[in-house]
Amino acid sequence: MKIIETEVEDFAPEPIVDVEVSNSLAEWKNDYSKSKISMVGIFHKNKIKQIVLLEDKEAFKDKIIFEINNLLKKHSAIFALNNNFEHESLLALTGVKFNVEDVRIPIFQRHRKDDLYNMLIQLKNCDPIHDPFNGDGGMCVKRYNEYIATKNEEMLQECLAHNKNCLLKENAILKNKDFFIKIKN
Repeated sequence: MKIIETEVEDFAPEPIVDVEVSNSLAEWKNDYSKSKISMVGIFHKNKIKQIVLLEDKEAFKDKIIFEINNLLKKHSAIFALNNNFEHESLLALTGVKFNVEDVRIPIFQRHRKDDLYNMLIQLKNCDPIHDPFNGDGGMCVKRYNEYIATKNEEMLQECLAHNKNCLLKENAILKNKDFFIKIKN
């Protein structure tokens, strides 16, 4: 297990959670209990904490649960882009039922994160955020598995950058809910 904490210029008033997995969607489809969590990223206030679960995750299970509970348990709600996935993944990992709400307004539930963020770039002049995988979570699965096999730190750094990108974009979407309501009306 590795824990990486980074200070960022942005501010998340409520915790944003993004879970990465090490197996492809084809292996688990919508049965989230079959997803193999590789990383949990949590963005709150001006800090992003990324908990990377390595092949020794069973040995560190109590510490993983403690870290996640310590960061999230005190909040009445946490936010994510795919709240069902994050809810079920965190439940499978920690045994705790967190109230996970979607960062999107209901009418935009089917929109991808990058599509919504691109609207913010075009209509609100938000700055682009670099993602080494261009929003492709499947590449994160591939790179994480390559990292586990080779211990090439560059591959892990790409996964961390992707997860950070997801957290920053999801926070921007959450903070602009009123904007999305206006453009839909």
